[in-house]
Formats: sequence, C-alpha cells, structure tokens
Amino acid sequence: MSTNGFGIGKGLRWDPRRCLDGSHGAGYTQIVAFAVLSQVLQDLISFTLYRLETINRAAAVLGLIGAGSIGYLMNTSFRTFQYQEAAAIVLVLILLVMVVDYTSSRLRRLVV
Repeated sequence: MSTNGFGIGKGLRWDPRRCLDGSHGAGYTQIVAFAVLSQVLQDLISFTLYRLETINRAAAVLGLIGAGSIGYLMNTSFRTFQYQEAAAIVLVLILLVMVVDYTSSRLRRLVV
C-alpha cells in the first residue's frame, strides 16, 4: 500500500533508519518493521478507520439514490411507511460510526 498520496510518510525521521542500516546491519524488513512502521502506524490506523467510516456513510447515501445498499433498505422502509424498520437501520448506521470511533481511539492509545 502506498502512503505517499495520503501524507502519512511526511513526518518520517531518518535517524532510526540510518542507525539500523549502518552499524547494526539490519535488513530491509527489519528497517521497515522497527524504524518506518513504528513511526507511521498511528497515522495508518487512523486513515484506515477513517476510510471505513467514509465507506459506510457513502453506502448509505448511494443507497438512497438507488445504488442498492443499506441506504436503499432505509429508503424503501420510509416509502412503505415502515418507520420502525427505518429507525432500526438508522440506529445501525449510528452504531457503526460509534464503533469505528471507539475502535480508533482504543487503537491509538495502544499504539502510542
């Protein structure tokens, strides 16, 4: 996965990579695991969970205009006056967003 377009690797420090590569003879995999990944892991987790939340919201919006997803179910429930079903779908969408936010905050605490 390329992180250049997301701005994740902009704040990388070169010092840990130079230390591992030069005097300690670390291989490429070890440099990536211990020098690079440790610096970008928090941003990578944040961005991945942000994209998951964005995909959930986009699925709802696209379904409302007829693309066929959870938004389609919600729209059909409103059209057929099944408000309990529509409310349950809205609550599921809210719950999904809350779960992603909670997971993101927990993972950030673990990484830092």
